[in-house]
Amino acid sequence: MGEIRNKISVFTRSKLGFVYSKLYGLRDWWRVKRQTLFPYRFNPKRYPGLFVSKDYQPFPNIASKVDKVIYCFWTGENEMSENRKKGYESLVKNSGIDVILITPKNLEKYILPEYPLHPAYDNLSLVHKSDYLRCYFMHFHGGGYSDIKTNNNNWENAFDSLAINQDKWLLGYTELTPFGMGKNQGIIDTDLQYYYKSCVGTGGFICKANTMFTSEWYTELNKRMDNFQKELEKFPGDVKGRNPGYPIGLLVILSQIFAPLCLKYKEHIIHDNTTLPILTNYQ
Repeated sequence: MGEIRNKISVFTRSKLGFVYSKLYGLRDWWRVKRQTLFPYRFNPKRYPGLFVSKDYQPFPNIASKVDKVIYCFWTGENEMSENRKKGYESLVKNSGIDVILITPKNLEKYILPEYPLHPAYDNLSLVHKSDYLRCYFMHFHGGGYSDIKTNNNNWENAFDSLAINQDKWLLGYTELTPFGMGKNQGIIDTDLQYYYKSCVGTGGFICKANTMFTSEWYTELNKRMDNFQKELEKFPGDVKGRNPGYPIGLLVILSQIFAPLCLKYKEHIIHDNTTLPILTNYQ
């Protein structure tokens, strides 16, 4: 069916370009408009067996705070490209917030003795190590996170906005498209396609530590790490996890957890595009 749809799409674009463009624009308009007309309401009974149907309370003895720091992660020994260096420098120069680059050399000082890294962490791809660490840091430390990409915005007001709103736990840029937010998790996939603008993107955000959002994020992440541990021992990841046998799909330990939680806790999210990095020419 997908192949037939693609052929029809190609034919329509080639023969009826103007009409196709208008219809395509109308579809995109409706995707946004319907989210206002029919707002999302979370119902745990809609997702039996999925992690969002369960609630997890914040951890005892971990403060719920927002440290004024932006964490970036470079999880390998490989050198940054020039574009990555420029992206990091843009955050340092413009954000108005302390920016800390976490690397294998300084990671250990941020790991709590009572909450060590998962035993399978070392076998993750470098990309998935970053996915894991942004959850760990947001849950136990709080503060900002950014991909190492250019961002020329000042983040100070965004930090203040989250800090003064007691019932808000997460601040980030509104998700840009309904694609790339996780697959193969049942009806939640459809809801994410319909209500993607209730979510914030994973490329940059600010998070309060130890909320129900981060507790559920961290708990589900570690369950998935448990499930992949044996296979990761046999097939550890390379830089991007594209090597044969590597068991974890690209979105499985970040977007597939983070996006559903955005729907569940949408009333606790501030949408602010300050944290949106420039998504071109960053490699």
